[in-house]
Amino acid sequence: MVYAPVETNHGVAMLRFESLATGGPRVDVVADDKLTGRDFEGLLNMSRQPSSAAARTELQNRLLPKDFPSDKNKTVFFQDLFYYGLLPQSFNVEDAITLGSKDIGAALTRWTELQERKMDPKTFTSFMGYPETRPDYQAIFGTTPSAPLSDWQTYASNLRTIANQHGVEVLAARELKNLGTKEKILQRLEEATGIVFIFAHAEGCHLHLSTGELIDLTPSDISKLTLKRSPFVMLRICNGIDNGYANAFLKAGAAGVWANRGPISPETANKQLELFMSFLAKGMTAMEAVRQTQLSNPHARHSTGIFTIIRTRNKNADTKFKSDEE
Repeated sequence: MVYAPVETNHGVAMLRFESLATGGPRVDVVADDKLTGRDFEGLLNMSRQPSSAAARTELQNRLLPKDFPSDKNKTVFFQDLFYYGLLPQSFNVEDAITLGSKDIGAALTRWTELQERKMDPKTFTSFMGYPETRPDYQAIFGTTPSAPLSDWQTYASNLRTIANQHGVEVLAARELKNLGTKEKILQRLEEATGIVFIFAHAEGCHLHLSTGELIDLTPSDISKLTLKRSPFVMLRICNGIDNGYANAFLKAGAAGVWANRGPISPETANKQLELFMSFLAKGMTAMEAVRQTQLSNPHARHSTGIFTIIRTRNKNADTKFKSDEE
């Protein structure tokens, strides 16, 4: 079962595709609403706030069929070809998967693989983009308003404490300066088994090296890498739907990227990291740890999803990589 919102000349319609035992899929228009694309995106943005039950209910009532419960015990997908930032939770649907791909069979295969993959927290490397010094603060935010440096130093200290408790290596400004060059920083990404990538500002992912050089670490830089160990990536960047880092990691060969949608505070990102590592330490698979974190943290439940590659990287093949998202 695949539900796909599409923008029409007069609003947003919801299509429903159901696979049949013989022949092609059955296609039904289950909702045809006058909701504009912009208003639809606005409701999606509101729905990702834990307290916005009204927005989730409105999306469910306007765009899902009244007999949606009849899909129970069937595999349900939502298709996100227009990059709305779609999450099933936005429609009050918990057990569903959102696709950025038409290949459902491959998506299910990857989904199964991730459900079986266990990871030791000690195999993760955390790339932290919280400023800890005045030059770091200036490099990351420039003239963009932000919390005082002292607040960011507290967030950074808390993240370091969480990482230390679980044996996660932290590479922040002072460690990255010791590497000395952008090429060596990118090399560390390529060699990582698990990656935590937490940055304070999507437009300011700058690493200020000891040479005084200001280095931008962009999605384009990451997408050109070859991630040798197919790492699982926990990605937290404020307004994560806009910056392109999730797709970049997938193009580089990440097995999966657990990313936020929309704004996220550093306190929330740190808490989700703490929960995720604690669940991994108990022997859970990456997927189980994500699910338990979502159940334990309202923001993670409503505002994060898992993206996975559905085909092996081939530098000679089409560079448009597809992904699925929980």
